[in-house]
Amino acid sequence: YLYLVKILKGRRALAALTMMTALCCFILLPVVLAASDFSSVASGWSIQLHAAFSNGWPALPKWLVSIPVLGNHLDVIWMKIGAKDMDTINSFRTYMAPASQLLLVLVKEIGSGMMLLMMSLFIAFFIYMSGEDLLLWIRGFVERLAGERSTELLAISCSSTKGVVYGFMGTA
Repeated sequence: YLYLVKILKGRRALAALTMMTALCCFILLPVVLAASDFSSVASGWSIQLHAAFSNGWPALPKWLVSIPVLGNHLDVIWMKIGAKDMDTINSFRTYMAPASQLLLVLVKEIGSGMMLLMMSLFIAFFIYMSGEDLLLWIRGFVERLAGERSTELLAISCSSTKGVVYGFMGTA
C-alpha cells in the first residue's frame, strides 16, 4: 500500500481503492470461479438425472447394491419408493426435513461469511486511508496507559496479532 501511495504521488484514496480492487480479485475471483464450476457440475447432474428417469424408475447401480449388509436394504427401499409405497415415502420424508434444514443452515453460513468478508474489505479501505493516523493514536493511547513499557507492549501485541493471523491463514 505504501509503495502504491508513493507511485501515485500521495493519493491515498486511489491507492486504497487499488488495494481493495486487488483484494476483491484475489478473494472474490476464486469464489466466483468455484460457484461457476459448481453450477456447471450441478447442471450436468441434472441432465444425467433427467436422462436416468426418462424411461421410468431406474435400478440402483450394481456397485451400490453389492455393498455387504447395506446394499440389499437400499435396493428394497429404492424399489418401494419407485412403486410409490406411502409408508416408505413418509419415513423418507422424516429424513429429508433435517437434510433440508442442514442445507438451509449451510446457505445461511455462506451468505453470512460473504457479508463478513465484504464488511472486512470495507473496513480495510478506511484503515488503508488513515491507518498511519490510527497507529499514532494507538501509540499515544498505549503510552499514556503503560508509560515507558508502551513500546514493549505494542511489540508483544503486534507479534501476537501476526501469530493469530498467520495461524488462521495456515489453517485455512
